[in-house]
This record gives sequence, structure tokens and C-alpha cells, in this order.
Amino acid sequence: LTCLFRASDDDGVKNEILEARATASSPTEVYCITPSVDYPLDMWVFLKYDGSSMLLEKAGLSFSFHRPIVMNQMFPTRGFVRGGTEVTLSGTGFLDLDSLVCRFGVVAVPARYLSANAIKCTSPSAEDNGKREVRLSVSLNGIDFSEA
Repeated sequence: LTCLFRASDDDGVKNEILEARATASSPTEVYCITPSVDYPLDMWVFLKYDGSSMLLEKAGLSFSFHRPIVMNQMFPTRGFVRGGTEVTLSGTGFLDLDSLVCRFGVVAVPARYLSANAIKCTSPSAEDNGKREVRLSVSLNGIDFSEA
């Protein structure tokens, strides 16, 4: 079982196809580890099974590769244990997506996009977990996180 990623014609990359191992977790669900690419790229996803392939493009299934998020600064660096502190992160690679989130320790909160170089996040309460210092990370998709 293999996932195939084909570059869309809009990206100017003709017929580039990348393969990735696929794992079926149920009769209706497949997981793929994405291949590595060096530049932002939108790709259509195919599923190859026993020598045949099924095009998932018609279902609108595509995958977008983005540059990594790089965070240079955050302000403020301290907030109230009860939460509610607005933290501004500056860096590069932020995108205006509904899935943009900040994670304070293990608690994810929605991020507000300001620009490609800045976002804002409101800190959650830390009273329940007793933590006084947490790592701050950011994700474009809620799965892959970059640490500040």
C-alpha cells in the first residue's frame, strides 16, 4: 500500500510524483508519512494498491507543503496562571489558516493571524496542571508543531 503525491499543474512542476509508505488503520482509513520537499508545493494524493492506483483528486484530496515556521521572538514571556495573556509571536512562515494554533505545554489554543511574520495567542489557564513554565509551540495544521 503506497501513497503517491503528484504535483498539481498550477505549480509548474510537471509529472513530479513522490511515493510514501501507507498504513491502513481500518477499511476506510489510511495513514501516509509525507515525503520531504524543499519548497512550498500543492500535490494531489493517490492511493496505490496491488499495482493499481486510485485517484483521490476528484474527491478534492490534496496536500499542501509549506515552509517551516521559524519563531524569532515572543512577547510577553510571562503571564497570569489563570490564563488570558495575549502573546504575540514574531517570525516567518505563518499562514492565515483556520487550523493555525498555539500550544502552551500540552494545551492547544486558536491563534490569530496578523501577518506572515506575526500571530497572537491567548494563554490558557495553568491552574489545573500546576505547571508554572511551559513550552510554546505553533502549528499550521494542529499536528506538526514548531517550538518557540
